[in-house]
Amino acid sequence: MAIGKHFNLGESTVRAIKKNEATIRKSAISGTKLSTKFASYIRDVLLERTERAIGIWIEEQVQRRIPVSGYLIQEKALQFYKSMKQSEPSTSTSQAGKEFSASKGWLTGFLKRNALHNIKVTGESATADEGAAKIFPEELAKIIEDGDYSADQVFNADETGLYWKKLPNRTYITKNCKWT
Repeated sequence: MAIGKHFNLGESTVRAIKKNEATIRKSAISGTKLSTKFASYIRDVLLERTERAIGIWIEEQVQRRIPVSGYLIQEKALQFYKSMKQSEPSTSTSQAGKEFSASKGWLTGFLKRNALHNIKVTGESATADEGAAKIFPEELAKIIEDGDYSADQVFNADETGLYWKKLPNRTYITKNCKWT
C-alpha cells in the first residue's frame, strides 16, 4: 500500500489495479488503450443527412405556422430516408443490413439531439360572420327551391366537427423559436 500513498491513490484503486494486472499489462504490450476496448456506435451517414433534412423541414413548417406532430416527423423521416437511399450509390457508407424504421425510440433521440420541445398550439378561434349569418337562411331557401331538394336532403352542419386530416393541436419547436 506504500505505492498507493506515493501516487495518492486509494486502497481500493490499488487493489483493482493489482486484480486486473494481467489485462493491463496485455493492453500495454499490444499498444492499444484500454478505453478502445469499449464499443462505440458510429451513426449511419445517410441517417445523419436525413435528420438534417428533417430539422430544416420542421423549421419551414414552424415558419409557415403549420403544427408538426411526432407521427408526422416519423413519416417525413421515412420519406426522406427512402428518397436519399435511392439516390445514393450502393457503395455508400450507410450501414448494410440495417433498415431505418423511424421508431418512437428514434423520434425521442431525434427530439433530444435537436433540442426540440412540444408546445400546445393556441390561437383565437374564428369569429362568426353575423352579417352573412343573417342573410344565409334566405339564400339557403333559394338554393333548396332551385335544386328541388327535399327536407331529407338538407343537413345542418352547424358546430359539427370535421376531423378528417385534422391538424395537430401540438407542435415541436426549438427552444429559441417562439410560436406566436
